[in-house]
Amino acid sequence: MKEEKKTSQSKDMKGLKNNDNIKKLIIAVLAIILLVSLFMTFKAFTHQKNTEQTEIINKVKEKVTIDYFAVVNPGVLYPQGGRITPDRSIFTQITSDLIVDLKMDIEAEKPVKIEGTSQVILRILAKDTWQRDAVLIAQSPIDFNEKSKSLIDQQININLAQVLSFMDDVEKETLVRPGGYQLQIIPKIKADILNEQGEKISSADNETIIPFDMTSQYLRYAAEEDKKEFINEIEIEDTSVINQSFRVFGADMSQGAAKILFSSLSLILLAVIIYILKNNGSSDEAAEETKLKKKYADQISEVSDETVFEDKNHIILKHLRSLIKISEEKEEPILKMENIDSQTTSYHVVAMNHIYTYKTKL
Repeated sequence: MKEEKKTSQSKDMKGLKNNDNIKKLIIAVLAIILLVSLFMTFKAFTHQKNTEQTEIINKVKEKVTIDYFAVVNPGVLYPQGGRITPDRSIFTQITSDLIVDLKMDIEAEKPVKIEGTSQVILRILAKDTWQRDAVLIAQSPIDFNEKSKSLIDQQININLAQVLSFMDDVEKETLVRPGGYQLQIIPKIKADILNEQGEKISSADNETIIPFDMTSQYLRYAAEEDKKEFINEIEIEDTSVINQSFRVFGADMSQGAAKILFSSLSLILLAVIIYILKNNGSSDEAAEETKLKKKYADQISEVSDETVFEDKNHIILKHLRSLIKISEEKEEPILKMENIDSQTTSYHVVAMNHIYTYKTKL
């Protein structure tokens, strides 16, 4: 008979555990849906409806090319004299002029309007001390409305004797001999790039430095790797605004509707989970307790005297089913006592020096 009772109790316990597992599964599913909803809420509030997209619509290239020569006196090194293509160095004592063939062109991938000015200056640079500029080609206007145009195609003559004389006069006046000199030919362009409506969309403000190291004995081309072509490129960008729709699982939805839908769903799910966790546990516990009291009524005996509980170590249990299990294991009855003053009912199982207690409201 006892074996049948234990089997019945075991089945009841399994049934209760199964109910707990089902509730845990429901809460887990709701929690997953809540996480998805929170993620979609975050996306809805952070989604940028309009985004800017920048693309390069044109490229303008300023290209400067040079070549240089020297006009030398007849002598041992250059018996014929005249205009020569020099070796690595141009010797100033036998050279009267430096000749520079200079070209400056503008090229564009698409026709574009450019307005501004161009000029070429000569700069004498005394390293770490001073510099002076002189105009080689005067400032001239740029009026460009095509794909390519030559701005400068000119031969420039520089009298080296005059340059050396100027440097010598400065040294005598200042009593300072710099660590070195550099002669720089600098084509300059300053212009605005306009759209079809005449509005400025970009600008060009470039200087190309063509350098020659110079002493009283020689002049030497000083560009990196003897480069004779210099390119400045300007990219013209266009920024457009793109309207990005908010997509929910492959379908388009307005951002406002998505905000309301997913934020409301998140709040509802959160409230449901909190309600289940807060109330369902206690209501289930109460239902389970009522069921257990009825089922095990014949094992419960009412007592009115607390003296039976004196000199015992009290162990308080959270659930009635735990007390019933201890009663079955120890084969001891369950003692019930009502306390009107504290409005509680307590159930006890006495075992040796311990007393196991479960309390509930009347």
